[in-house]
Amino acid sequence: MKNSFLPILIVNFILFSSIDSIAQLNWERKADFQGSSRWMATAIAIGTQGYVGFGEDSTGYSIDFWEYDPTNDSWTQKASFIGLPRTMPIAFCIDNKGYVGTGSTNSLNAANDFFEYEPGSNTWTQKGDFPGTARYGAVGFSIASKGYIGMGSDGTFLQDFGSMTLYPILGHRNRIFRRRCKCCNSIYNCAKGIRMYRK
Repeated sequence: MKNSFLPILIVNFILFSSIDSIAQLNWERKADFQGSSRWMATAIAIGTQGYVGFGEDSTGYSIDFWEYDPTNDSWTQKASFIGLPRTMPIAFCIDNKGYVGTGSTNSLNAANDFFEYEPGSNTWTQKGDFPGTARYGAVGFSIASKGYIGMGSDGTFLQDFGSMTLYPILGHRNRIFRRRCKCCNSIYNCAKGIRMYRK
């Protein structure tokens, strides 16, 4: 009977220890964003700096791009995006460069173009299009030298997910994108967005 209370005591200890740790977290107010007030923007960390841009403000869709310096708690406007203004793009960082793509360019028109931001030269370069379905509101993140993109909407909700390896020197991508066939629900691989191969 005594041993039956041990798991309960352990769970309670972990639970209340976690609650105590959460209670000790503190939020600190930082310098307000210096661009216009907006929603459906995107953000990315490159090195030790944060970047925010895109979205929709009171005048429409945005292409401005801002850098946050945590050391000085300050915002600096950077080179404007060279593609169409958009909301809900995805963004991730590989090798200290930012990659931004997809999104809604106008009244939920989905995009699949892709761009690279180089912080050192403060320049944007258009890259090859994302090989999956054009979309907005997707998710994107990077792990090591690969970027991952999936889900979102092209007018209907999507559940596909794929990885992308970038080769900046050659100026193209070696891409494998997994898609789910709508007619038979099987998984396919899309190689460079050209042909479909059964897995």
